[in-house]
Amino acid sequence: MLAALALAILLLPLPAKAQEIPVPLEDTAIIVRPGWTIWDKWNPWIPNGLGNWEGFFQVILEPLWYFNYSAPDPTKAIVYWLAEGFEYRDNYKTFVIRLRKGVAWSDGKPFTSRDVKFTIELVKRTPGLSPHVWAEEWIDSVETPDDYTVIIRLKKPNPRFHYNFRQWGTLYIMPAHVWEGKDPLTFTFHPPVGTGPYKFVRSMPEQQMWIYERRDDYWACKQLGFCPVPKYVVYRAQQAADVERINVILGQPAAWVATDIFPVAITKELMRYPNVTVVPFFDPCPRGLWINTRKYPLSLKEVRWAIAYAIDYDSLARAWPSATPAVPAPYPFPDWPSLREYRYPDVPTLKYDPKRAVQILEGLGFKRGPDGIWVTPNGTKLSFEILAWPTSERILAAIVAENLKAVGIDATVKAPPHAVSGELTLRGQFDLYLICLCTGMPWNLDPLNLLETFYTEYGKRVKPLGEPNPEVSVSRYVDPELDRIVDELRALHPADPRAKELAHQGIKRLMEGLPVIPLTETIYEIVYTTKYWDNWPVPGNEYTIPPQWWPEVKFMLFKIRKPVKVEYVRVWITGAVERFRGVDYKWYGPYVRGEYVELPRPDAENLIAKGLASFTPPAAPEVEQAVKLLPKLSSDVEALKSAVNAISSRVDAVYSQVAGLSSALTAATALSVLTFILVLVLLAFTLRKPKAK
Repeated sequence: MLAALALAILLLPLPAKAQEIPVPLEDTAIIVRPGWTIWDKWNPWIPNGLGNWEGFFQVILEPLWYFNYSAPDPTKAIVYWLAEGFEYRDNYKTFVIRLRKGVAWSDGKPFTSRDVKFTIELVKRTPGLSPHVWAEEWIDSVETPDDYTVIIRLKKPNPRFHYNFRQWGTLYIMPAHVWEGKDPLTFTFHPPVGTGPYKFVRSMPEQQMWIYERRDDYWACKQLGFCPVPKYVVYRAQQAADVERINVILGQPAAWVATDIFPVAITKELMRYPNVTVVPFFDPCPRGLWINTRKYPLSLKEVRWAIAYAIDYDSLARAWPSATPAVPAPYPFPDWPSLREYRYPDVPTLKYDPKRAVQILEGLGFKRGPDGIWVTPNGTKLSFEILAWPTSERILAAIVAENLKAVGIDATVKAPPHAVSGELTLRGQFDLYLICLCTGMPWNLDPLNLLETFYTEYGKRVKPLGEPNPEVSVSRYVDPELDRIVDELRALHPADPRAKELAHQGIKRLMEGLPVIPLTETIYEIVYTTKYWDNWPVPGNEYTIPPQWWPEVKFMLFKIRKPVKVEYVRVWITGAVERFRGVDYKWYGPYVRGEYVELPRPDAENLIAKGLASFTPPAAPEVEQAVKLLPKLSSDVEALKSAVNAISSRVDAVYSQVAGLSSALTAATALSVLTFILVLVLLAFTLRKPKAK
C-alpha cells in the first residue's frame, strides 16, 4: 500500500509553486476557503467592513450561546457560552441575561454587562449599522443592575428574542473599551479583540492567508474545560483542484470543502487514501422547486401535486454532484437529528408516481391535445418554464423537465445568471424556480421560521404579478389558515406544548398546499486529513456538525488530537459488548460472544479486565456447560461424602455393638461348655460309684 501511494505521488503533476505555510505544520490547523479582498477590517456591521469573516466568527468573537444542531431535542439544544442562562418576564416583554463570570477579552479586560449594554445601545442609536433596524424595532431600553446581569426591556412581546444572540445571530457583543469614542460607521476594529480561543497575528494578502495564534489564557479552558489544541490556525485561499488534490494526498493539516473545489471523481479518489476522511453534511437548504401560485393553473393545489407525483426524486438525488450518494428530501427542511421530530406520519409526503399524476389531471377535467400535452377546460396549455441557477441546479431542472414531459406537461429550462433569475422571481415573472429551499427553521430549530416564510398577513402583503414583492416568498402563496397558525405560534414560547401542536398543524397544512416541492438533500462534503490531526467530527463521532465554514469549527479545535500510534490485537469476545469508541477515535461493536475481532490493544486489555474478551478462544459449548455444572457436582460430591461418613460412623457403631455381642456370646458359650463338662464329670462320677451292700 505504501509503495503504491509513493508511486501515485511521484506520478502527480506538482504545482508550479508550492504554497508555504509560515508556521510549523505540526502545530497548525488550516482552513481552506475562497479568497479574500479585504485585509484590515473587522467591522461586521457595515458594507465591506469584514475580511476574514470565517476566522472572525470562529476563533475571535463568540456568541452568548450556541445551538447544538445535532441535539435530538430541539428545545434542549442551547449550549450556554458567554452567558450562563436567560429568562423571560412580563409576558415576554422583559428579557434577562445572566452572564458567565470569569470571561475575559483577548487584551485581558473582563467581559461584563457593560459590554452588552454598550453594544445594544450603539447599534440602536446608529442608523446604517446592519442590526440597527432590528434594535430599533424591538428594544426599548437596557439595564445592568450588576456586572453579570442584563435586563432588556422590549417594545412588544417576543418569546423568541433569544435567537438573536446565538451563533450567526443578529448581534455579537463588542468590547466597549475598544469601541468607545469611535465612529462605528468607519471604525475598522483592526486588530480585533475578542473573547475567542485565538488572537489575530497577521494577514498576508499576497499569499491569501490569515494567521491566528492560540490564547493560552483562554477563559473557557479554566471555566468550561475547553482548551484550543493547535497552536496556530491558518486560513488560506483555495487553489486549483489539481493543486489542492496534491495537498490532500500529501496530508497537509487542513480542511477543504470538496464540493466547492473537486470534481466528484477526484473526491472519490481521495476517499481511498488512508489519511483522508471525507465527511458528508446535509446543508440547511435542500434543493426545491418553487411554484408561482398566482399563475393559473399552478394556482390549483391539484396541479401542484400532479407535478410532484411526476418527479423522479431518486434520479434527482443520484444527479447531485457528491461522492456520497444524496437522498430525496421529503420535507422542506434538512434531515438533521434535531429536526426529525417534525416529520409527522400523517403529513403527506412526496413520491414518484406518474400514474397518479395522470389521474389527478384527468380528475380535473383536463384533456390531452394533439401533441399529447394536457389542456385545461379553458384552453390553457400545461406548458411551463423552469428557472434554475446555472450550476448543479440546472442539471436537476433538466431531469424535472423530462419527468414532466413524460406525463404530458410541457417544460423547458432556463438558467440565467443569479441576478437575472432573482429579479424575475422577485417580480413573479416565472412559472417554476429550482434553487435552494432555505428557511429560518434549521438555524433556530423552530418550525415557526418555516411557516413564516409563507406568511402573507391573510393576503394583504401579496402584490400583483410584475411588481417586486420581497415581503412574501417567491411562491406568493396565500393560505389564511396557515397565517392564523403563524399568528398564534408567534405568541408562544417554542417549548410550549401548544406550540408543538400548532407546528404539526402548520407543517401538515403547508405540505398539503405544496407551494414548494422539496426535491433532494443538498450534500456538501468536507475533506479532513489525519496525518497531523485526528478526531475530526466524522460519522459515529459527531460531537459537532462538520462544516468548516461555520462557527462550530471552534469545537473541532478543542477536540482534535495528535494521531497516536496504535497497536492492534485480535481477541475473542466472551460476553456482550456494547458499541464503544476506541483510543484511535474509531467506533467498535456491538459484539456478541464468540466473535473474533481486531481492537486497539488498550481497548482489548480493558475488555479482558472486565471479563468480556480473551486472547484465547472460548471453550466449546459442551465444555462450558460442564464447567457450569462443576459447582453443583462438587456440592453433590460433598453431600455424598458426608452421607458416606455418616454411614461409616453408623457401621462403626454397629461393629462395636456386634463386637460386644460377640464377646458376650463367647463368654456365654464358654460357660455353657464348662457347665456341660461339669455335668459330664458329675455323671461319670455317679456312674462309677460302688453299689451299697
